[in-house]
Amino acid sequence: MIDAAQQAAAAGDYDAAERLLRDAVATQETTLGSSHPDLATTLNNLAFVCERTGKVDEAERGYRRAHAIAVASLSPGHPLIKTSLSNLVEFCEARGIPLWTPPETPTEDEPLPDDDDVAPSEIDVAPPAIVVAPEIVRAPEVVRRLPLRMMAVAAVVVAAIVVMVFARQGQGRSDTAKPIAQPRTESVAPPEPADAKSTRPGPGPVPSPVPSPGPSPGPSAEPSPGREPAVTVLKAQLCSGLEKTGSPDWQCVPASGDLPPGTYMFYTRLLTTSETRVEHRWYRDGRVHQTMRLRVSASPGSGYRTFSATTVSPERAGEWKVELRAADGTLLDEKSFLVR
Repeated sequence: MIDAAQQAAAAGDYDAAERLLRDAVATQETTLGSSHPDLATTLNNLAFVCERTGKVDEAERGYRRAHAIAVASLSPGHPLIKTSLSNLVEFCEARGIPLWTPPETPTEDEPLPDDDDVAPSEIDVAPPAIVVAPEIVRAPEVVRRLPLRMMAVAAVVVAAIVVMVFARQGQGRSDTAKPIAQPRTESVAPPEPADAKSTRPGPGPVPSPVPSPGPSPGPSAEPSPGREPAVTVLKAQLCSGLEKTGSPDWQCVPASGDLPPGTYMFYTRLLTTSETRVEHRWYRDGRVHQTMRLRVSASPGSGYRTFSATTVSPERAGEWKVELRAADGTLLDEKSFLVR
């Protein structure tokens, strides 16, 4: 089913490829579970097909889920983690979609955690009115029993008590509310994209592990045919190991002839006068296995270094080939090898 979907995509029949890949996703979720690496690969390929057919929302969901499964199920540094992240980054950049969206801050009309901490009510603060009443009622009795001078003193005391009570009541009725605690928000920086597979600044190579018949026709920034800058191949090499050190070329462990199953890299150093794209197309037994689109920055000096990688499992042994093609589909270089 997967091979049939790859053939349909390579032939440009994306509707058939989408149907087959959806069936494959349903089968893998039932038989392998929802967190298996093979499901991540299939979801990534389905997202690629949805992107080509204009189903942007489904493509975004597929790319994000594929990367999440790859991160959760594979060890750090696995090629599928890098590939799925690169595809997601390029997809979001091409359409202006945020790679990461911060959580929303509650608006003023939404309940806040500290809403209970409000100003006390008038009833809670003001003393009961009954406290004043007994002293006011008893005042005439004091006048009847005391001399005039003592009555005047008593009147002053009562007046002072009344003033103090009303002052306390005025404090209880203050219209100044206690400030409500502001919502607590934390600033979280979005994750940065994975390191680009190049020593030069700018976005790294963004592979898409589904075959395509040529340059992407979607709204991504693919240069139009006939206006592509010339690309000169300074170095093209198949490697069984690659270290991004050294100058002008990275350290490659050459691979050729009959090879065991494993992970292989196609390293290229290219010369171009302005930014462009190239494709690394991997073939198995004459059929496209995956196509990786790579961005190449202007490099009039020693060239721009980049690479793609694929993992060949024992059940995928056979005759393999990898091609380097310009954005307009022109073949620039190719390497063949046999996996037993």
